[in-house]
Amino acid sequence: MSILNRIRTLKDNILLRGLSDPNHWILRIVGGGTSAGITVTADKALKVSAAYACIGVLARQIASLPLMIYQRTGENEKKVASDHYLYPLLHDAPNQWMTSFEWREGMIAHLNLNGESFNHKVMDSKGVITDLIPLNPVNMKVSVINGEPRYEYTYEDQHIDKFPPEKIWHLKNMPISSDFNGNAPEGIRGLSPISAAKESLGLALASDDHGGRFFSNGAALGLVVKFPDGVKLSTNAKDFLKESLAEYAKPENKFKSIILDQGGTLEKIGMSNEDSQFLETRQFQVEEICRIFGVPPILIGHPGNTMTYASAEQLFLSFAIYTIRPLCVRIEQSMNHFLLSEKDRKQYYIEFNLSGLLRGDTTSRFNAYSIARQWGWMNVDEIRALENMNPLPGGKGMAYLQPMNMTEPGKKPPKPKPEPIPEQKGGNEDA
Repeated sequence: MSILNRIRTLKDNILLRGLSDPNHWILRIVGGGTSAGITVTADKALKVSAAYACIGVLARQIASLPLMIYQRTGENEKKVASDHYLYPLLHDAPNQWMTSFEWREGMIAHLNLNGESFNHKVMDSKGVITDLIPLNPVNMKVSVINGEPRYEYTYEDQHIDKFPPEKIWHLKNMPISSDFNGNAPEGIRGLSPISAAKESLGLALASDDHGGRFFSNGAALGLVVKFPDGVKLSTNAKDFLKESLAEYAKPENKFKSIILDQGGTLEKIGMSNEDSQFLETRQFQVEEICRIFGVPPILIGHPGNTMTYASAEQLFLSFAIYTIRPLCVRIEQSMNHFLLSEKDRKQYYIEFNLSGLLRGDTTSRFNAYSIARQWGWMNVDEIRALENMNPLPGGKGMAYLQPMNMTEPGKKPPKPKPEPIPEQKGGNEDA
């Protein structure tokens, strides 16, 4: 193919499949190759068990968190806005064929594979969102016209829909990449972790490929036959020997014998898995992929040699703080900006409930409740709500405590009431 035809093919694929798909535009520009000699795509990345597990952990964790809409009812006060039109879409089902869990699970998977997620905001005649329809980033083309993004989505039948920005919710991962032609500002597109870390994933794919080939060959290395000096084989003898060795190397003939004459000896060539540190490489790549996605290896079944129950518990809390919470904030801010109207944003906001994820073990949690209750900044009903328990009947759990020695600045603490003197009973009746 001539260079001109390659450029034309590149242009057609970009227009058809969109700039966000690392399976297409990155591969056609840089060849998608890695130092390990493996072409990395989003589809191939999912075949790496560690990558699939990491993406699954992130997607399921975010999908399982309660997603709520709150209404501001006063200074530092709020209530769940279950009557808002977005509440059933985000909390229950965004469309007729997906639950909220499934929808968010797919959204986070796209975010980690393609670097972005798209949803079509279906609206009624009054501009109220009635459905949120996920769109595959592979088929989306994003352009910028007069400073505003424009979206073109290509369906499997090659039909193309064009969307204005108000009809698309575009969630981006680390938006540091600009548009393909360089004319769009930063922040229009999201960076794909798969394309950014293709070398690490390429090495993992190469290790999997090597392991598969090794065991498909009966876990045997290459063979060579050595003859003493002066022994020369005819062409027919060489061909026969090659056929015999090829037959001998098949897995089903692994335990069969081979007969050599004229002083020939059979030797193995190549490095063994021990010499090439095959297992060590595979273990290191698991940790490397976990580092890419910010997932502790223990969460995908790779605990390591130094993990204990106590250290694992702190690691889970660290995962919630440094990986899950930033992802939730990214989604929350994007939802508040692109799903709520400007008028609604003054009164409502969307937020994940992370209290259950961050509350720690039972002992630490109850100690924190005890301190909060004694010092008067939590009441019994608030504590019971965090433990998914109903309030006490009759408003008994709404009272706040205050230590006797604590008072407002500039005021003297109240004097304690004197203890009553007990009555003297009995005595000396003869006195």
